[in-house]
Amino acid sequence: MTLIAKPGVLVNLAVQHMLAAARFSREVGKLEREHAGEQLGPFWDSIFHPAIGCILTVAASLEAYANELFFDRTKVFPDYSEELLHNLWETYERKPILEKFEFALLLLRRPKLNYGVRPVQDIDVLVGLRNALTHFKPELDTEADEHKKLSSRLSSKINGSPFLGSDALLFPRRWASHDCTKWAVRSALAFAKHFEELAMFPPKYPGRPDFQP
Repeated sequence: MTLIAKPGVLVNLAVQHMLAAARFSREVGKLEREHAGEQLGPFWDSIFHPAIGCILTVAASLEAYANELFFDRTKVFPDYSEELLHNLWETYERKPILEKFEFALLLLRRPKLNYGVRPVQDIDVLVGLRNALTHFKPELDTEADEHKKLSSRLSSKINGSPFLGSDALLFPRRWASHDCTKWAVRSALAFAKHFEELAMFPPKYPGRPDFQP
């Protein structure tokens, strides 16, 4: 009997996650328009859920982007041995998203990420929001130290939900607005472009209408 080796199929999810995030964002915008001028009601959950989905998937997209770079590491970083890259990646695999991209630039001998530009700063805040949602810790509104810190960071980036009073903290609920989901997707796309310019890589997310949030 002759065994015939079949090539494996590689599935990358960075682009699909970003498309999902943009779709979630458009849904938030659609529902906000449909309920414009209304008082907070049962419809709120139908806005809150895709807003959460948007934040989680847009961060997952960037995480997948970084991981996909290192899956193809011998092609992306040809100056290093496979064994060395494997050992280095074992250390960096669990690092935060921005550190993974910084590590890639270091291996490529390209300029560092510029933390003085908005795409990088925005991703830092975005990841903070994703982490707070993923590892949510409830706080009383009278003692909401961590919620206040995150709300303060978000306040310079987004406008909160029109259905919740402006006296409420942005986190844990008022952040869920179309303005926020648009900011999240656009910031991720801008960050990817910034990274690709530094790395001299082709674009991961081509300019197509379904990436619009």
